[in-house]
Amino acid sequence: MCSTSRARKAHERARVENGHRLHVGAAHEATYRDHELALAALVQDPFAELGSREAGVTVEMGDLSRRMGPTELRELAAVLVD
Repeated sequence: MCSTSRARKAHERARVENGHRLHVGAAHEATYRDHELALAALVQDPFAELGSREAGVTVEMGDLSRRMGPTELRELAAVLVD
């Protein structure tokens, strides 16, 4: 699958979470030597009744997908840089 279509699919999956429509930014790719390592997009659920309404980042690495806050992103960055 080309990286552009994968970015679009990640973007579409992130649009609805817990039955709410999310505000989603553009998907950004992290690549190494033309190999896609991860996708990331800013997300926020301003209408959430349960959970956080704060902005976060949805990160996809292979089959893993997770919404992260600032602390988790710093931890992930530390692992990738180490």
